[in-house]
Amino acid sequence: MKFNKIVSIISLMMMTFFLIACKGKDDKSISTDDGSNKIIVWTFNEDLKYMAEKYKEIYKDKEVEVVIIEANDYFIKTNSALRGRSTVPDILVGEADWIIPFYEAGYFEDLSSSPYNADDFKDKIIDYVYEVGLDKDKTVRALAYQTTPGGIYYRRDLAKKVWGNDDPEFVGQKFSSLSEIKKTATELNNYGIKIFPDMGSLRYFSMGENRDAWVIDNDVTLSENRLNYFDITKGIYDNKEVAFASEWSPGWYAGMNGSIPYNANGKEEMVDVFGYSLPTWGMIFFRNSGKDMAGNWGITTGPNPYIWGGTFIGINKYSKNKKSAWEFLKFVTLNEDTLTWWSKSRGDVVAYLPVLEKMEDEENGYLGGQKTYKFWTEQAQKVDYSKVTKYDREIEKYFIQAVGAYQEGKMTKEKAIREFYRNVKTIYPELNIPNNKQ
Repeated sequence: MKFNKIVSIISLMMMTFFLIACKGKDDKSISTDDGSNKIIVWTFNEDLKYMAEKYKEIYKDKEVEVVIIEANDYFIKTNSALRGRSTVPDILVGEADWIIPFYEAGYFEDLSSSPYNADDFKDKIIDYVYEVGLDKDKTVRALAYQTTPGGIYYRRDLAKKVWGNDDPEFVGQKFSSLSEIKKTATELNNYGIKIFPDMGSLRYFSMGENRDAWVIDNDVTLSENRLNYFDITKGIYDNKEVAFASEWSPGWYAGMNGSIPYNANGKEEMVDVFGYSLPTWGMIFFRNSGKDMAGNWGITTGPNPYIWGGTFIGINKYSKNKKSAWEFLKFVTLNEDTLTWWSKSRGDVVAYLPVLEKMEDEENGYLGGQKTYKFWTEQAQKVDYSKVTKYDREIEKYFIQAVGAYQEGKMTKEKAIREFYRNVKTIYPELNIPNNKQ
């Protein structure tokens, strides 16, 4: 469902991948015998294991072997196998923010062509999800069973305490822009409430209300929105308006269930965390870590729509069992019964519009009775994927590093910006940076 703890080795391997892994990308599709009812799936989470079990319950003559590879090793192992034209796995996966290199290397089967004709399903899939599955030539290479837009989960009781109103639309206005978030952070802090557990919760709002592209015509530019992000987040940091409970730490999770310890001027005190920036699958953490707060959380919008994660599934171009692989892929991503079962049993938000439409009036008791399927569908439909490039993941990493160095007083703003451009140019020498930042 998510792939959010990849360590830096994956980023390094991605850079290597761009340089050496495109061997064979112009090869024609490999012929198949389709003689086996068994397929092998390589993945980095357990979702497809549960899907396979359901598949085998229904189709007794089918066999699906799901191999779960440690997330940190997945990219390396898959790249190594497919560079050697391995026929295994039959099914492979990737996440939205790093799947493009797999397309460019030619590892994914063309699903637009017969007998797949995946283009026929376009109108039944959330737009951005369909677009992530396209290569640069607009050929379908992968499909997904889920959509992962993000929002802001917030404490209803704290909203009532400060503003006397916990309505999602009202709270959303308090987070409608970066400048508004700064005002809200100060307002909450006056009540001893921290707006977010950590500064990382702000990173998805660095793009501005409308997503700014990182790379346009091979030029890398820090937009006005991103330059403003430096100063606004610096103010939040300096005023200690977040709880400084780092992402995935025990304190970060604990804030979902009540007050957490906070050190201020050498003195420990207990503070409440108002909100978390998380996508659809963040609900799992609240249910597991915030059991005492059921019904007391809500979900609202931030300054801009964003996505985080999402598992995309394709067929190995070199597989000898493409027919069986396609049957399983359709079952997982395009079968209404499967996706209805998945939504109800796992609480996941699927990308298949007929299911989303069917479930749009269902209320989420944990989130105060909100119609969350309707909310997430609306957010997913606002995502603009057209400005996303293969460079974004690494560029954003260096941007957040630069912002962090400025916030912590390790660099001036100007020096941090120069360091950002220098890092980007080092790993992407083909990109252009401003002359005055060389």
